Amino acid sequence: MTKAGKARSTKLCQIRCVRSPSHLSDISDRWLDCEEALEPAFQDLVALAEGAGWKVLEITLALQSLADCHMLAQAANGETDRQIAELLRVRRR
Repeated sequence: MTKAGKARSTKLCQIRCVRSPSHLSDISDRWLDCEEALEPAFQDLVALAEGAGWKVLEITLALQSLADCHMLAQAANGETDRQIAELLRVRRR
């Protein structure tokens, strides 16, 4: 990494906080509110990765992969929870 890259990376080692939801209820576009709340931290993360020497395409692909893996893990965890609950119900009979 170049000196300039190290300097930029050092400056960007802090990612901004994410604000709380503007709407407490389950409105149809609440995900847009979440996207707006995440964007500053997301931009900080991309800048941090760029400062470390990663290319924008590499960063984008990595973030997409991480998001996909996170969704799959959430689904798998939900299914595991469902199976455990079912086994406990059967066992209590």
